[in-house]
Amino acid sequence: MKDPQESPSGLFDLLDRSMEGVYRVAAINAGLDIGLFDLCERRCTSQDLAKRTGCDPGMIERLCVALASIGLLDMSGDGYRTTRLSSVFLVRDSPFAQVEYVRKLVRHMRDYWVPLPGILREGPVKYRSDRFFAELSLPAMAENALCGRLQATVREIAKQPGFPEFLKMVDLGGGHGLYAIAIASLLPSLEAYVFDLPFVTTLADQYIREYGMEDRVHTIAGDFFTDEIGSGYDLVFSSSNPSGKSERMLQKISAALKEGGIFVNEQATGGREKSPFTELEWLLWTLDGEKKGGERYTKEKDFLTQEYLDSLRDHNLDLVSVTEIEDNYHTGHSVKMIIAKKR
Repeated sequence: MKDPQESPSGLFDLLDRSMEGVYRVAAINAGLDIGLFDLCERRCTSQDLAKRTGCDPGMIERLCVALASIGLLDMSGDGYRTTRLSSVFLVRDSPFAQVEYVRKLVRHMRDYWVPLPGILREGPVKYRSDRFFAELSLPAMAENALCGRLQATVREIAKQPGFPEFLKMVDLGGGHGLYAIAIASLLPSLEAYVFDLPFVTTLADQYIREYGMEDRVHTIAGDFFTDEIGSGYDLVFSSSNPSGKSERMLQKISAALKEGGIFVNEQATGGREKSPFTELEWLLWTLDGEKKGGERYTKEKDFLTQEYLDSLRDHNLDLVSVTEIEDNYHTGHSVKMIIAKKR
């Protein structure tokens, strides 16, 4: 008959707040999966939605009410309609849709967090590299980039002296290829190349075809640490991949640039305070069973260290500017972009 030594409200409040976030992500994912946001671009009643999706009318009604409570559907009038927020980011035909990103969040819950006790005992989830990049990483990264980071980055590059005369560029570790596509779209005379591993360039080819840029944006399959990356470039670009944090790569990058060409490098700075849950998640998965570390896993590595700055100068690359670029997929998140010119 003794009461607990501590008030239970502390625990239950914490659990309630935490579960509310899980409920919201799951509801948004369900809305995407059944096409609810697409249908609600025109006002629909819950009966219409149930009929067109094949879902239970009572459940659809409650789902719509829940989504309206967080600002993703408008309940006024007869039925439901997307709000500006959901129309821009959750309708599949929108150029800024975050469908793959939401899917990635749900996949993380399913793969890492629900089975966490087993992972703690048996070790991290092992992904095949080709499936990881094709299904989890790059589609979500492409969507996130289009929420402002890509546009801000390309605007900074376009300000550089001589930019209108650029004829050739390469995006090292270019992944989805959207940066090369965007830059090439501004310069009709530019030939752009996306250099990445073979199972990644197949995805870049899809985006290149989607944007109708096959005539001027091309892919090169290879490993930039071991293979030649080409030469005669006016611009070498690196964004959020190991080519931009490796001092060893600077010799290859400098050799690939024309005299007066520029190296644009955009990376997370590393060394910042992170959520302990984010730090734990980093340990919960591996690619092809390899232990993380070394040159190929640089996400946690500091950027713009004194050693890196010294190495730029040693390889005839003079630092022109350092710019903070917002990366809106996390509140307050940003990356640092440097521009260096080959002398």
